[in-house]
Amino acid sequence: MSAPANRSTNGCFWHIRLALLRRMYDADDYSISDLAELFDVSRPTVYRVLQRTPAADATSTSM
Repeated sequence: MSAPANRSTNGCFWHIRLALLRRMYDADDYSISDLAELFDVSRPTVYRVLQRTPAADATSTSM
């Protein structure tokens, strides 16, 4: 069997969702449980995403 034709699109979409989840968490408007429910994933998945995705303030560099 061959891979689905839209495989790369789904991967790209997932990265957008990860970035959105991180931004929503960093805004302090949503709890872990809220995010898990909104993104239809488990709470441990939200924690893993947050561990792997850098916070907005960690990505900026100061001179």
